[in-house]
Amino acid sequence: MQWEYNVYKKLVIANMPIGEEDCRVTLLTENGRPVDLSVASRSHPSLLGGIYLGKIDSIQKNLSAAFVRIMPDRLAFLPLPEGHMYKAGDELLVQVEREDVKEKLPRLTTKLSFPGRFLVLHAGGRGCSFSKKLGLEDRKRLQRILHGIAAPETGVTARTAAGTASEEEIREEYFALETQLLDVQLYGTKRTCFSCLREPDEEWMQMLQRCVRDELNGITTDDPEIYDRIAAIWLHDSGRVPGEEELRLYEDRLLPLYKLYNMTTLLTELTARVVHLHSGGSVVIEQTEAFVAIDVNTGRYAGKKNARETRALINREAAAEIAAQIRLRQLSGTILIDFISMKDDSERQELIALMREYLAPDPNPATVIDITRLDIMELTRKRLRKSLREQLQAWKRIQAVQDEHREQPERDEI
Repeated sequence: MQWEYNVYKKLVIANMPIGEEDCRVTLLTENGRPVDLSVASRSHPSLLGGIYLGKIDSIQKNLSAAFVRIMPDRLAFLPLPEGHMYKAGDELLVQVEREDVKEKLPRLTTKLSFPGRFLVLHAGGRGCSFSKKLGLEDRKRLQRILHGIAAPETGVTARTAAGTASEEEIREEYFALETQLLDVQLYGTKRTCFSCLREPDEEWMQMLQRCVRDELNGITTDDPEIYDRIAAIWLHDSGRVPGEEELRLYEDRLLPLYKLYNMTTLLTELTARVVHLHSGGSVVIEQTEAFVAIDVNTGRYAGKKNARETRALINREAAAEIAAQIRLRQLSGTILIDFISMKDDSERQELIALMREYLAPDPNPATVIDITRLDIMELTRKRLRKSLREQLQAWKRIQAVQDEHREQPERDEI
């Protein structure tokens, strides 16, 4: 007998103070359990995805790269192809493809992308590509639609949500994105240097776009502006106003929305080193400059199973929890996981398959490389943005600098 499980997905968008920073937290839950999270500062928004008219500050031949100024006070790193003709002082259109992570400058690309809800357009690309979560029939249908409208010099990627979109919706979004692309290409270089030609979508919008419309059971927000924007999207997509069970504006001033969903506790847990497992075992997460190290321990396990069953039980539970923590904490780069020692390769291969299964729903999936003879699993996850801990630490540093500047006049007067 095969059991069917109903998954209840909810998106919560809440305003929340973190220290002295005014933030917006977007939380995706499945059956009440957090599965995805983003924290955005209103005063220090992310640059990821933004398109700028930048100016080359200097060329670094030994790195095959250039330092490009995208704002009067902001440098970024641009890898250059062999045989390039760029020189210092040149102005060019660039897009931020990675945030400034681990003391590194933001990374740029000249291959501009324009994301929508169903599609992503790539300037200078070719052909169609598809989300891995789209089935064969959906791919065939979308390929037929896109083949008739895609320009030869433009690449297009169909996102997971495109599987439920009508042909009219696909065509409408394609031409809207193409208009944005052409506008930037034709008029971008005529703008004032350091102009932002396309601001990145806000984090809550990016998460909303990643969610398949038919899978979301409800959206709740305490921000009237966001409520109105989502209601307008809903009306445009479905031709009707959303019901309160589908989209709700939370207005209880006595109990803020972030407190209702225990977001303060959640952030505290997601910045802690140790995560306790139900079995009594634990997972210890350390973020270093070079990689993320994760250690699995038997901890307080007091079950009656034999040694092999104990290892398998804790390793399986740890794998599920680690996959969840990687996504929620936005961990990236090289990730090394020290599992409890296994006796044979069959256990290792089973754990690899299990980890791949747990990582599959992640919109930025990690690639499992292998498990060494020392039972250390090696995996990588593409670096796009700061980890949650790095974000919170960066805001604290900025706040400390601002506080110091505010106090400076008083010290000068003394």
